[in-house]
Amino acid sequence: NVIAQIEESRGASFITARRGSQTVQTETGVRDVVLEDGYRYFGKPGSREFDVVRFERLSTHIQPPAFLYASVKRKIQPTGDLIGSDDPKDRAELEWRIAAPISVFVLALLAVPLSHIRPRQGRYGKLVVGILAYLVYSQLLGVGQAWIAKGSAMGMLGLWWVHALMLGISLALIARRQNWTLRWSR
Repeated sequence: NVIAQIEESRGASFITARRGSQTVQTETGVRDVVLEDGYRYFGKPGSREFDVVRFERLSTHIQPPAFLYASVKRKIQPTGDLIGSDDPKDRAELEWRIAAPISVFVLALLAVPLSHIRPRQGRYGKLVVGILAYLVYSQLLGVGQAWIAKGSAMGMLGLWWVHALMLGISLALIARRQNWTLRWSR
C-alpha cells in the first residue's frame, strides 16, 4: 500500500503500488526505491488526460534535497567569532549563549523560596508556580533574542532586562520569606 507523487520536468506522476522498499547509499545519500505490482498515472493536474501504466516492478533513484546550512551556521559558529561581529543575528546568538548559564543561576535562586512549604500546605502547590515562572522566563528570553536579531530598539537592552526582572522577583520572594521588610522598618 504505497502511494507516491513524482514531480518531473514534463509533468507530475502519481504512483500506487502494493509493495515497496527503499535502500539508502550511505556515501551519497541517494535513495533507491523499488515498487512492485502497481500503477503509474501520468498527466497534467486539472486535466482529464492521463496515461495509466501498470507495472510489475518500478525502480527509481531519489536525490536527497540540498541542505540549507544558513540557519544552523550561526549556532555552530565559535563564540570568539560572534563576539566581534556587528551582525544583529550574531549578537542575538551570543546573548543567548550567555543567557543559558545565567538563567540556571537565576532559576536556582527562584527555587529557594518556591521550595519552602508551611505545615499543612500541599506539597505540590508551588510546583505549578515554578513551572509557570520557567515558561515565562524562557519565553521572555526568546522574545528578547528575536528583538536583538531584528535590531529593534528594545533589542539594544540585550537579554539583561529579562535576567534582572527574574532576579528581582526571586530576591523579593526570598525577602518576603525572611521578613526582611519588617526588620528594616524597625
